[in-house]
Amino acid sequence: MNLQGLVLVSIIKAAEQESWKNTLVQNEGSFHPNKPQYITTPLFSEMEYIAKERKQSMDQMSDKQREKILEAIKRDPEKFKNSKAFQRMLNDQLL
Repeated sequence: MNLQGLVLVSIIKAAEQESWKNTLVQNEGSFHPNKPQYITTPLFSEMEYIAKERKQSMDQMSDKQREKILEAIKRDPEKFKNSKAFQRMLNDQLL
């Protein structure tokens, strides 16, 4: 089973505006992801905000900026591999 899109959240005390329906995972030996889930929580709101901000910044990057970045990476790939930007990209992929 591919659980790549699974987000596990453990909350000690729910916020007042939190609502989780059809999200409980029980140890029954099966998983039914087609069941509609309804979630309203500050946590997911923050995650959505970060994703939108990242997409917006990428969309606003000019072709010239993109080209400069690619040239710098081609010129010194080791420097890029050791950069914090590359580490953040790797961490994002692991999410």
